[in-house]
Amino acid sequence: MMAKNKRPTLRVVLNNDEGVAVFLSNMEATAEGLVPTESWEDLEQQVPAILDHCVRAIQAELAAGVDLWDVLEVVRQMTAPGDLGEFKESLNTSLPVVVEIVALIGTSIDFQRIETVQGEGRTGPSIENVIAAAEQIAKLAQVVAFASSSNEHLGKAAQLTGLLRTFEVSVRGRNYLSVSRDVAQQIFAPKPIHDLVQTNVGFTPDDVAQVWAAFQTQRSESLASKFERFEELRAITISGQALSEKQITEGRQLAAGIFIEPGNGLSFTVSDLVEQPGLPEATVKAVLSAFCFESTGVTAFEACEKFVNGENLLSGKGLLHRNDRYFAFGDPLPHDYVRPILESRLKAHQKPWMRYQRHRDSWTEEKAGRLLAQLLGVDKPTYSSLEYRAPKPEALTWDLSKGSHDPLEGTLETEADALFIIDDVAICVEVKAGSITDKARAGNVQRVETDLRKTIGEASSQAARLESLIAEQKGLWTPKGRWIDLPSVQEVHTVVVCLDDWGPLAIATDELVKAEVLTGPSVPWLISLHDLMVIAAIMQSPSDFLAFLRRRTDPSTSRLLRASDELDLVMWFMDGGLYFEPDPFPLYEKYPTSTRPRQAERDIFKDSNVLTQVLTHTDPLDAWMYFEEGQTAIAAPQPIRKHETTVASVIGYLEESKSHGWLRTGADFAGVSNESAEVFSEYLNRVVRRTTVDRRFHKSIMTFVTPWGYLGIFVGSGPVDGGMADYAEKLQKYAQLKKYQLRLDRSFALLVDTSGRIIWSEYNNLPNSFDAQLEQQLAISGLMTNAQMREGTYTPPETRRGKKPKKTKNRRR
Repeated sequence: MMAKNKRPTLRVVLNNDEGVAVFLSNMEATAEGLVPTESWEDLEQQVPAILDHCVRAIQAELAAGVDLWDVLEVVRQMTAPGDLGEFKESLNTSLPVVVEIVALIGTSIDFQRIETVQGEGRTGPSIENVIAAAEQIAKLAQVVAFASSSNEHLGKAAQLTGLLRTFEVSVRGRNYLSVSRDVAQQIFAPKPIHDLVQTNVGFTPDDVAQVWAAFQTQRSESLASKFERFEELRAITISGQALSEKQITEGRQLAAGIFIEPGNGLSFTVSDLVEQPGLPEATVKAVLSAFCFESTGVTAFEACEKFVNGENLLSGKGLLHRNDRYFAFGDPLPHDYVRPILESRLKAHQKPWMRYQRHRDSWTEEKAGRLLAQLLGVDKPTYSSLEYRAPKPEALTWDLSKGSHDPLEGTLETEADALFIIDDVAICVEVKAGSITDKARAGNVQRVETDLRKTIGEASSQAARLESLIAEQKGLWTPKGRWIDLPSVQEVHTVVVCLDDWGPLAIATDELVKAEVLTGPSVPWLISLHDLMVIAAIMQSPSDFLAFLRRRTDPSTSRLLRASDELDLVMWFMDGGLYFEPDPFPLYEKYPTSTRPRQAERDIFKDSNVLTQVLTHTDPLDAWMYFEEGQTAIAAPQPIRKHETTVASVIGYLEESKSHGWLRTGADFAGVSNESAEVFSEYLNRVVRRTTVDRRFHKSIMTFVTPWGYLGIFVGSGPVDGGMADYAEKLQKYAQLKKYQLRLDRSFALLVDTSGRIIWSEYNNLPNSFDAQLEQQLAISGLMTNAQMREGTYTPPETRRGKKPKKTKNRRR
């Protein structure tokens, strides 16, 4: 989208060319049936009439003499993917929620009062008409949710509530089955908790998984046996033999169950599942009862009106029930709701609930710590459940510096869930296991604001407090008066892990700031435990993870991002994206010895830093996960993030050696563009070629100015049969002198032999304080002055994304 000054104001990021047409089609369809107006209020006034028309249209089709379950099964087949291995969400135009909308209307209290439609040639409902009307209702819900976000009278969290409502309407099966099930089973696995839930609820996550498996087995075996028997009878007929009356009746019943009455044909009883080994009847009944539905208890219009306004009466349900039979209109036991349903029932028993809650909170903290340790390439957090002193909110004076005489004055005792210290990088971690309330999911603005403050708000505030102390005081005081010295930390990030999935709200940094949920100067990474588990499964490089964390939490760009799913941002990053051009002028002011930026660079920055809507990027991840879970037989590779060969070898060397500065330097390399990586490779290969020709030591330098510091990379090469120790010393002195001259935050020196094998490296992040000896060495060194480098006589690499390297001034990445 372009403004009058011809600068873009909105960027939409898709992961394939075909997605453009799908995106435009979905956008056009959302407004279908609405008359253009000048305000959202006028638009909302159209909703009741359109909703009534759609409800009546579906009711008329359902009254055409076909059983509701059979209609639902055909609608499900027409809107659900056949094989998940072939399904691409980015190209999907159907809405799975339409099945729920038809079920809401079909289970309303006025459904039975609709008279059967009689007419010449009428053989049943038009499924296309049913789907079209249900889709219109779903899109009305999206429009109303979007409109509510613009209502300033609803409060500060109105925009966030609108995003959550739209997400709840549009997304089904938001978590991967295996991961969601793994979380629930691990939380409830300890015997005391397992027994507690079994006693007070009547079933456990293991029971749900067993019933789900029994349902899948019964369904597939039932269909297979029907088709097999139908083919046997068909073969008899083809052979010329006459069928008996009994066989004819059997054939008609089979045909009806497969083709004419597919819903009733797939329905089942408790006895059908109990036939599977190890499933007591009482357990099966308890599980089915928790996920089944019989009637909305209101009229069809009222049920759909509630849906459009955020309240789905079928939320968490996957089964319909009548008499002794059950019918699955979607996932029979929605895995996203297993833990919430168990918890809601436990809350009726105060002491068991409190015992479980303590266990759940502790487990979530420990699990989050282990996952982040895996992503960061370490065994465990440096500190877990870290108690420390922090300023009281109302305190006017306090001193928590290393030299404090009284760290207790004006301070309070608090705790951090985890803290990672890896050389000069600190990761502050807060974990929240609290759940999103049903009222919040239904669109209650006040409840959304309350839930956000209790989870994301509190956790972010706590972590920001810790981050500030580490950055400013370079250490922490424990309640017992022990000083934790952290003088070398130069880069601090905050991660907030939530047990529940906040969907697009965790990405909407700008709205969270406006609603005063996020109040600190830095931006935390808000991530659900489910998504963290998935990321840990696909992101194998700690360097990639820190590079992602940098981009994801950059205060100047994180407020520009919009997406429905954090994993879309992760996969965009894995594919080489999630990059915004930094503003070159503030960086130059911070690092005045760097190359003076040109106005053209500022223009590129302005074009890059616009509101960015990231659409579905998880198709490759979905395909791999579905194959790993056994939900498809179509094999798919694990998603990986690729690097240029030389850069990949340096990252591998750093992560294997874990030498001083390995993580931060690895993230620097992982964050370079393809063009910059190619230039680095050329610089390194050039010094190697020179050494190969003359058997002498050669060196080169590259500098990068980024929001995460001013970095110098020094590469040197020497012959294998030469004095590598002497060459390392030469490169070390050169890097030290140039770092001092250019006032670099940090430097990384790398020595290779003529085969390109890394022989030695050194990371230097010491502060650039005045050094008379280095000043004297600079005077006689003959190195270019800062002025010469600013004038462009020095030629480092081009680092801008999307442009070929130019032999001009050094550039920012």
